[in-house]
Amino acid sequence: MALIEIERPTAAHAVMEDVCDTIARRAQSGSVGTCPVELTDAFVSLSASQSCGKCVPCRVGLAQMRNLVEAILDGRASERDVDVLERTARNAYLSADCAIGYEAGAMALTAIRGFRDDFEHHIREHSCGFDREARVPCVSGCPAHVDIPGYISLVEAGRYADAVKVIRKNNPLPLICGLVCEHPCEMHCRRGMVDDPMNILALKRFAVEHSDLNDHKPHVVDNTGKRVAVIGGGPAGLATAFFLTRAGVPVTIFEARDSLGGVVRHVIPEFRIASDDISHDAELCLAFGAKVQLNARVDSIDELKAQGFTDVVVATGAWMPGSAGLGEGAEFDVLEFLEAAKKGEKLELGEDVVVIGAGNTAMDAARVAKRLTGVKNVRLVYRRTKKQMPADEEELDLALADGVEFCELLAPKALNGAVLTCDVMELGEPDASGRRSPVATGETVELAATTVICAVGEGIDASLYDAAGVEHDRRGRLAATSTGVEGVWAAGDCRRGPATVVEAIADAAEVARAIAGVDFNKYADQNAQAGREDTCYERKGSLCRDKRNCTKTRCLGCGSVCEVCCDVCPNRANVAIKVPGLAKHQVVHVDGMCNECGNCAVFCPYQEGRPYKDKLTLFWSEQDMENSENEGFLAVDEDHFKVRVAGTVRTVSVDAVNTGLPEAVRLTIRAVRDNYSYLLKK
Repeated sequence: MALIEIERPTAAHAVMEDVCDTIARRAQSGSVGTCPVELTDAFVSLSASQSCGKCVPCRVGLAQMRNLVEAILDGRASERDVDVLERTARNAYLSADCAIGYEAGAMALTAIRGFRDDFEHHIREHSCGFDREARVPCVSGCPAHVDIPGYISLVEAGRYADAVKVIRKNNPLPLICGLVCEHPCEMHCRRGMVDDPMNILALKRFAVEHSDLNDHKPHVVDNTGKRVAVIGGGPAGLATAFFLTRAGVPVTIFEARDSLGGVVRHVIPEFRIASDDISHDAELCLAFGAKVQLNARVDSIDELKAQGFTDVVVATGAWMPGSAGLGEGAEFDVLEFLEAAKKGEKLELGEDVVVIGAGNTAMDAARVAKRLTGVKNVRLVYRRTKKQMPADEEELDLALADGVEFCELLAPKALNGAVLTCDVMELGEPDASGRRSPVATGETVELAATTVICAVGEGIDASLYDAAGVEHDRRGRLAATSTGVEGVWAAGDCRRGPATVVEAIADAAEVARAIAGVDFNKYADQNAQAGREDTCYERKGSLCRDKRNCTKTRCLGCGSVCEVCCDVCPNRANVAIKVPGLAKHQVVHVDGMCNECGNCAVFCPYQEGRPYKDKLTLFWSEQDMENSENEGFLAVDEDHFKVRVAGTVRTVSVDAVNTGLPEAVRLTIRAVRDNYSYLLKK
């Protein structure tokens, strides 16, 4: 059976799927980030409403967490309540019977440990202290927060070495990420609202391939008193070593295998990433003096501390085999299979191979199996549909191109000889993750299976954590890079479970900042953004038929020119004007033309952006100005304007130098009067 697709959605399900897809698309292209306290409140409240009430940590704990977070938001709590919230969240995280409870606990713990200052600010100041930095959407979408517009502009200018410097500020594995990164940045690219997102991944790779990467100098931090051991030489361990040694902190990597690179080195097929590229990135990460001990398995964190290491970073990955429940010896673990294949070992799989799972690793296994001698058919079995498969779309397409057959809505049940029996599923109601849960129909299907490869997610070996007294959930996962044990940290898959390389890099940067006490923004090199407005405007309405030949020239330059609020306003109430003396065009909101439809807020790429409220507003009447709280101005006569800024109202001549107004406001009003006077009239 080549392909099975059984889906019987109701009309209501179909409508809701369309709604969810629309919301997801808007969310992907829109702003990222909000107040961490408000986000915690929303997630905990949702989880509390979903609780079945069976277990106490979920039934009682989530309700208590919700009350505590709401009290913090309302200014009714004390700083002691943050500690109570943290303890309650930890109990839910470690004790709840299902994902509703422990995921809510994990999320709350992550928020508290990462943004404790924001929780305390709400309590002290009765307001949000979250820094809503106006990041460009692609930068916000990148876990490592790489300055993507900066390096794209440098690639366009042919300054490839400078582009790589910008990349390496936040990402020490540019070659690896140039090939295997899942590129979440592209999901948030504003170009996707015009035609298709930028091919950011390819541009990164192009810059790396055309530059010399060995020209950085370490920045030594005096008197850190730190000496760090990193357990594991995969992406998380290498990145941690890079960030720390660049900051002048001595690091020794202890790697259990005979080479560095982790899963990327030993598992990902050579046709996806070359071993030489992995070696080159590893060399870059060691360039600032990190020491390496290979074939050095660590069984005790305490032993490393006894050797004089002040801090130990666990970066051991997730290598424990997952299981599809077919019985011992019936399944070939996917990592074991891929590692054996990469080593060139002779594998006799028979004619019919079945891969269980639908992530990127499953796609790798299916494509590798398809290339082995003796294999005729490779089928990939997944209990949901192709639409819900977690693998990247490109990986799905490549697997199909290689001849892999997708068997959707099938759940493996039993393996008898060379026959795999599967339950036929249909999609039911959404589960705790928001995806529609597969439900057995009562029907079964038999597939030929001389070999079954299990790719349902690897587990974490928590023995190091247990010996050191580190608390973790039942899967070995930690809520944060900070373990709660003095001098012990965690980064990468051994903290999160199987995840991405760029998420491992984000963990590494967080750990390094905490240990070294440095702000890595000081390493920023050159971001070429100035003077690009004319070019950006030319691209705003320009569609590119052949995207392969114009990739680097398609970037809209969101860091320099945005003005989306002007484009999406149906009433043209947001107007971009050129202001002499200011580098960027300024957006003026015309109150009399606005019906508060909210379009500009929906499409604003910046966090919490509300242009109809936030932009300097032109009023047409005294009454309109009094009825609004916006900062703005009203023409009194040809030379004088009534202006409200920061809650203060004054009447000024914008030709005067000393008006008491911010210079940008004064210049903007004068530009409206001199060059856009038609806006002043009804």
